[in-house]
Amino acid sequence: MNDLLNALNKAAGRRWSLLLPGAFAVLLRLALLPWLPVPRPATTDEFSYLLAADTLSHGRLTNPAHPLWRFFETIHVISIPTYASKYPPGHAFFLAIGQRLSGSPFVGSLLECVLFVSGVVWMLRIWVPPGIALVGGFFTAVAFGTGHYWLESYWGGGAAGAAGVALVLGAIGRIREQGGFVAAWPLASGTVLLWFTRPFEGGVLVLSAGALLLFDVAGKRFPKGSDWARSGLRYFIAVLLTCGALTLMFQAYYDFRVTGHALLLPYTLHHQQYDYAPLFWFQRPPAPALYTNPVVRESHQWEFQRYEERRNLFTRKGVWITDLERVLVPPASKERLKVLESVAILVPILVLSFRFRSDTALREIWFLLLLSMVPLLLESFTAPHYMVAVTVILIALSFRLIWLCLAHQWRKPSTGTYLAGLLTAMLFCGAAGNNIFRVWHELRHPFPFRRERAHVVKELTAHDGMQVVLVHYSPLHDPNIEWVYNGADIDASRVVWARDLGPEQDKQLIDYFRGRNFWLLDGDSQDPEPLPYKP
Repeated sequence: MNDLLNALNKAAGRRWSLLLPGAFAVLLRLALLPWLPVPRPATTDEFSYLLAADTLSHGRLTNPAHPLWRFFETIHVISIPTYASKYPPGHAFFLAIGQRLSGSPFVGSLLECVLFVSGVVWMLRIWVPPGIALVGGFFTAVAFGTGHYWLESYWGGGAAGAAGVALVLGAIGRIREQGGFVAAWPLASGTVLLWFTRPFEGGVLVLSAGALLLFDVAGKRFPKGSDWARSGLRYFIAVLLTCGALTLMFQAYYDFRVTGHALLLPYTLHHQQYDYAPLFWFQRPPAPALYTNPVVRESHQWEFQRYEERRNLFTRKGVWITDLERVLVPPASKERLKVLESVAILVPILVLSFRFRSDTALREIWFLLLLSMVPLLLESFTAPHYMVAVTVILIALSFRLIWLCLAHQWRKPSTGTYLAGLLTAMLFCGAAGNNIFRVWHELRHPFPFRRERAHVVKELTAHDGMQVVLVHYSPLHDPNIEWVYNGADIDASRVVWARDLGPEQDKQLIDYFRGRNFWLLDGDSQDPEPLPYKP
């Protein structure tokens, strides 16, 4: 085992080793392109992020409101006073880079993956030897690369937010352990990434990590030979204040361009216009300010049902028992498997954490983990990309435990090696197994809407000229399926998607796009096919 650790440390000592796990994740995904093609968008969130990416790739922060915006009103998108995505621009920025460089936003997702995986390796090096950090990087590449929705979709920007978390934790660790104030730049970069991807959860993490740093400053716990008490601290503060001021200035300008008010976030404006469910389960439901299309309204009413379930979990006596049972013993076999897998990994982590409870770094990681879970308990909705802080901290916790097992003097020297190997194998098997299952499921049972929309787009673009598709739905429409999404420049689009508002109102659209071919699509039919539009 010592020979293996020495070999890993030697490999990790090379400069390019930091990028090795990220490059592995990207090359593996590219190698599978013949069987697993570039992902197509399918969820409502994905189309909104792609709108933001398309807008940024055109050199704009937002788009003018369309004069016939009622035809193009859709989910997670602001239609007035401008036409823009409601989401923060961080994830869209990377997608826009991919679109500009290669014509495909998927390249931006690959770039996020490299940044995330490399950030994890850099972060881990403050808590474990370089060789163990390299193993942690490969685990991250396996767990969040091919098969994981952070890479296989355009939803959420989980990898970008997680990269921000890794930069913040790695910078704070270096400052506290080494007194190296040059880490102010990674700290500022990570904070900016979190601000523009997951501002609430990221803000809690930054404040929690900052509390550890202030504890050192207040107690004058300076590393030997550091510049904490001299000019380094002034440099550190100057970097953070400058980056913070520039970030807030850009945010204010971005808000002004999108919403018309420097202090009104696009997400907040959309919430005021559309949402029936509050952002936090303990808040009272708002009343939407905008009269919306019934299809859009139905989607937000569906979100309200999820909010009520979350609120009941915390407020109604006895209901939490039923909900907890539903989480721990779900009806679907694959969900039960996930629960068992999580328990199988968490139990040894808890046991080993108790065993090494005297380790200062371990206690601090647990402190950050517990505080980072607070936002998840307050929000009305949760998803894996909401949990970027918890995810990265759990990676740090796991590999710190692996290193402690190897470094600790047990009664039998082989005990620590066996425990470290077991935990490492469980992490890799769980990560690889989950993603292999996801890839297999996508190949064998692809999401029907993804295939149907691609088929319709291919069929429409095969016709000469420019097309307009008017979409209508049945009364039993699934609010999570939405056809009406467009790019940043609706009028210049080869295919324009619009809502069928009835013959009288449709005439406005026909007059506006005079000279185009018009089609009618039943979005809920068994085999959706565009038919020539007949008023």
